[in-house]
Amino acid sequence: MTLSRRAFRVILPVVILGNILVALTIYWIERDNIEQAEIAQLSRQMERLKTLFDEDVEFTRNLVFLLRVGDAVRSFVREADDSFRATAIGVKVQDGIEFFSAGAKRFVSFAILENDLSVTYYFERSDDPFASIPLAQLDAARALVKGSGPSSNEFAADEGQPLLIHTELIDRTTFSTAFATQRQSAIVLQSAVRPHAFLKMKADLEAHYGEAVTIARNLARTGDGFVATATLLPHLEAGLRLSEAYLSERFRPLLLTLGAGCLALSFASIGLLLFLIRRTITGPIAALDSRVTDVLAGRRQSLDRMTGAGEIERLSTNIKTLHDQALDTLAKVQEASWTDSLTGVSNRLRFSLLGGSMLERAERAREKLSLLFIDLDNFKFVNDTFGHAAGDAVLRRFTDAVKDILAETVADGRSAEPPLLARLSGDEFAILLPETADVQQGQSVAAKIVARFQDGLAVGADNFSVSASIGIACFPDDALSFTELISCADRAMYRAKAVGKSGIARYSREFAESEQRLEQIKGELRRLDPDEEFSLVYMPIVSRQGVVTKCEALLRWSSPRLGAVSPGEFIPVAEANALFSKVDRWVLDKAVGDLRALQAVFGRDLVLNINISAAELSSRAIVDHAVEAIRRHGVHASSIELEVTETFAMKAPARAKTVVQSLKEAGFRLSLDDFGSGYTSLKQILEFPLDTVKLDGELVARIHDAQGKLALSSIIDLCHSQNCQVVAEGVEDRFTQAALMLVGCDLFQGFGIHRPVPVADLVSTGATAGRPTCLEMRGVIGH
Repeated sequence: MTLSRRAFRVILPVVILGNILVALTIYWIERDNIEQAEIAQLSRQMERLKTLFDEDVEFTRNLVFLLRVGDAVRSFVREADDSFRATAIGVKVQDGIEFFSAGAKRFVSFAILENDLSVTYYFERSDDPFASIPLAQLDAARALVKGSGPSSNEFAADEGQPLLIHTELIDRTTFSTAFATQRQSAIVLQSAVRPHAFLKMKADLEAHYGEAVTIARNLARTGDGFVATATLLPHLEAGLRLSEAYLSERFRPLLLTLGAGCLALSFASIGLLLFLIRRTITGPIAALDSRVTDVLAGRRQSLDRMTGAGEIERLSTNIKTLHDQALDTLAKVQEASWTDSLTGVSNRLRFSLLGGSMLERAERAREKLSLLFIDLDNFKFVNDTFGHAAGDAVLRRFTDAVKDILAETVADGRSAEPPLLARLSGDEFAILLPETADVQQGQSVAAKIVARFQDGLAVGADNFSVSASIGIACFPDDALSFTELISCADRAMYRAKAVGKSGIARYSREFAESEQRLEQIKGELRRLDPDEEFSLVYMPIVSRQGVVTKCEALLRWSSPRLGAVSPGEFIPVAEANALFSKVDRWVLDKAVGDLRALQAVFGRDLVLNINISAAELSSRAIVDHAVEAIRRHGVHASSIELEVTETFAMKAPARAKTVVQSLKEAGFRLSLDDFGSGYTSLKQILEFPLDTVKLDGELVARIHDAQGKLALSSIIDLCHSQNCQVVAEGVEDRFTQAALMLVGCDLFQGFGIHRPVPVADLVSTGATAGRPTCLEMRGVIGH
């Protein structure tokens, strides 16, 4: 057997197998990309499908609303003459429906029903002049009448044709949404459409993907294969699967291309290798073998290029080229494994390796190092609002700016060695640089970075509100190992964020003491007996006439081991460690138990305000506990106003809304506390059934400047439009109270009104003053 044939037999399976493995790797990577792209496209299609459905829902809701607020339906309901109502006024109702539906060539119906489901009026925009109300609409009306809500949306089938129905219970006197006490006398207004655009797109999707769009309650997203879902109604979802046949069609071109490429590349590689072997393995090969052996043994780093035109010379040239390429590839791979691909600076791995080496050199030379841990403020907002492309541009621009600052530091000639910059993850960066005796390098660089981005970060023509929060830790003052140094700087950075972002915090041992204090508070909260250590004080809230109409229960904790602990310290610890229920339930029981004593002082109409943790609104347990508390103490729910902070709807808005609605249905009053402290969404005032909005003290303090007064006036007008009382917190003097009265504030609370005191002090004052106003009490108890 010739040497060429031997080489062919060796080369053929290796090359083919290698190319097959490469092709399979590429195939599975691209297959996953194609599948993810199809899923993303399907998700967008489902969103468009939901949008079409929402448009029909909005159409039916607006049709009922416009007819309800207009004169035609109101006149129709109130007209006693059946003949006149059916002809003249009924035509006006029909004209209103036709006007609102103008241009929409589709089925539209409108019905007015009595509470017993008898049909007073029905109009259907269809080809059937003698049409009667579909059974699906009657079923929807019956479900609303028997239920507890004021309105409903239903997607039902009418003789095989889908029908989207909106139904509302309306008070026949005021023509507004019927309350619970008005349901028995309410009338039913109902509109329905056939969602043709929705159904057409649904059919198009089914034809395109070869799978039916499933519309049902509570679709299972795992196990049943739904890759894209859309919530049509709170109780109704639509979902679609990607069939294997559909995906196979998308994968087939890729498979054929890679297969052909694999074969072509395999034959080309084999042909080239056979050609090189045939040209280079004849003749004397001992010298070349020796040199190659030396390279493999590490006795030399490279191969010399051999001169001449013989086979061995050409083989030497090719081997040298392959060797150099391998070294270059190895260097590139090593560089890639150590470099952040987006910014081009060191990644966490390289930062750890080089940082550890810098620490060892500094320790030997008895020098100091500073580590700056940098986090970009508001970066998540940029990513979520402007997209990841904008976020990547911000990261690159930030890196370039920091490089310029570090280059200035190196140019000053104060650094013993150049600073080390790395991107650790996401929007977190770190800088390790040596300290000098005359200048605090870390503090100086940090100050320059914060100042550079104080007014935001400019990327092209755009300016993003991105700033930097920086924590600084020093070796060996704060830590003796690199891992500990990063941890200290990280904690200092979070302290800088807590102070107000866009700032610098230097690590100190006080951090450890603060963390130890939090651990002590957590331990004491777990083991304490609330009856022994907790107590309540009450702060009166007065009306514009100075009469006490409400009292807020405030928790105080006197620990035998920790002393007096402020709510600002232990409430966040309780919420972060799932201990809030223990605190809230004690406060609720104790405060409800004191209500009768407070009402004996201020009158039976006094409302007691009790704070509950926003975390309580994640389950219905707080509703059951509150109902049990008022039942046990024999008080009315309407005398209790539960206060939640404005952050309560941020993490789980749907669940929080359900719990808040349950509390409202149980008869409790609801108050939004600390409005304007930084997280406020006006949507909460508009969407949630609030009775009171309490303005934060910092917002109230702005009453003394013109812009602040105008803003407060607008906020109070908005609250009044939603039938909410407005309480001003932090009222410290009569001048502030008078200014708040001028902009329409209803109630006032603060040390300038009355300080919080135990219930016994309020009761003893009431016994001597005889249900005093708050102005009288200030003279008795003290201001």
